[in-house]
Amino acid sequence: ATEHGWPRRTERWDGQEWHETDPKLVEAPSIYASDHPTETEQTPPTLEARVDEARDTWQDEDPTVLVFDQAANPIVVAVQNPGIVYVMRYYTSQLVSCLPITQEGLRSLVWTFGVPSVRALSATPYTREDFARGEIYE
Repeated sequence: ATEHGWPRRTERWDGQEWHETDPKLVEAPSIYASDHPTETEQTPPTLEARVDEARDTWQDEDPTVLVFDQAANPIVVAVQNPGIVYVMRYYTSQLVSCLPITQEGLRSLVWTFGVPSVRALSATPYTREDFARGEIYE
């Protein structure tokens, strides 16, 4: 604490590391302490770990995909293996076809929507056909 208030730090996870954002000086902080310890994960899974969970599943009957949740329009990222390297493509109902996305593009989505969940494609509103249209490489 300083004579002018308390520093408040806010950190944001970008899928790889924490970044300090918008530091502020708070003059009248409210302090809350839970009556019981909480079990919260201090560091979310890395974006790379989530991509690894979806990698090599596109050939499966129900592949695993990354899902950035939005109210009525989730963004789904498929990790496809057209050859030796894997290719990531994303789709949302606002697009005519799926588009390629880079690791940096994924980090941008993490900044906006948070770390994606990993789900079966059948648990999303989209199908394999939605990922069959569009460019494969960026």
